[in-house]
Amino acid sequence: MKLTDPGKIPNQVDLLDAIPGVVKKSLQPDQLQKMVQEKVTQPIMSSEDYSKMLFIENLPSKHILYPENTKIYGRALNVGELKKLSNVSENNVNIIINDILRSTIKGIKYEDILTDDKLYLILWLRANTFTNSGYSIPFRCYKCEHDSFFDFKVDDININFIPDKNLTTQPLPLSNGDMLTFKYLTIGDEQDIEKFKGSVRNLKMIFDETDLSYTAMISSINGDDKKWMLDKYNYLKSSPEIYSQIKSWIKKFIFGVTDILTVTCSSCGGTAPVAVSFREEFMLPDFAFSEDRS
Repeated sequence: MKLTDPGKIPNQVDLLDAIPGVVKKSLQPDQLQKMVQEKVTQPIMSSEDYSKMLFIENLPSKHILYPENTKIYGRALNVGELKKLSNVSENNVNIIINDILRSTIKGIKYEDILTDDKLYLILWLRANTFTNSGYSIPFRCYKCEHDSFFDFKVDDININFIPDKNLTTQPLPLSNGDMLTFKYLTIGDEQDIEKFKGSVRNLKMIFDETDLSYTAMISSINGDDKKWMLDKYNYLKSSPEIYSQIKSWIKKFIFGVTDILTVTCSSCGGTAPVAVSFREEFMLPDFAFSEDRS
C-alpha cells in the first residue's frame, strides 16, 4: 500500500516494508522497532485534510497572482483566535493577523499570501465563523440615527478587485529615462523587510514603513533585479520627482478591500456604511435571542 492512501491506517508490516533496505541495515532491531512504532502513531496527511475547510472565492487578487490552479481554503476561527483579533492594535496588527492566517489558511504557502488579500481573508474567516443569524453587531445608523444591529456576512465586504492591467504587467518609465518594474507584496516580503531592518540596525537609520513597502515592491531598475533593498530605498528617496512618480504609480494599481462594510439597517431598512472594527463586539458578537429583538 501507499502511505499516502487516504482513509487507510498502516500497520507495522506495511510501515516496515516501506522503509528502504539501506536504512534497515543501518539500524539495530530495537531502533527499527521504535521507528515503526512512531510512524504508526503519527497522523497521516492526505487530501482529506481539506474536507472540513471551505474554498475561498472572490479574492481581491482574483487568484491571478498565485501559481496556476492554486486553490485556497479556510476554516472557521476558534475562540482563541477571535480573542486575539479582538486585541489588535496598531503595534501588533501584522503579527496577530499573520499568525492567524498561518494556522487557518491552506492550499498555499503562508509566505506567498498577498498582503492585499490579507484583510479580505480575515474578514472571510470571521464571516464564516458565525454563519447563522442572530450574532448581532450593534451600530448607529447615520441615515435614521437609530441604534441598529447587523449580522456580518461575506456579502457585506466591499472588494476592490485587481485590474487586468496591474502593477506586475505595467513597467514605469520615469521622467529621468529609467525603467522600473514592480510586484505586489506578500507576507514573505513583509518578513524580508523586518530582516532587512535588523541587518542595518548598526547604520542608525530611521526608515519610513510605507517607503520600505514601496521599496520592496520595486522588482527591477533598468532590468537589474538584484539590487539590495538599501540601494532601492535610497533610489526611491533620491529626488522628489522620482519618489512622487513611483508612489503615484503604485497607488494607481492598488487593490484589496475597503475598511468600510455595507450593512442593512434593521430600523429603516436602508444600507449604511460601517467601519471595520476589531473590537470584541465585532469579533465575538453577542447572540441576540428572539425576545431581545422584539
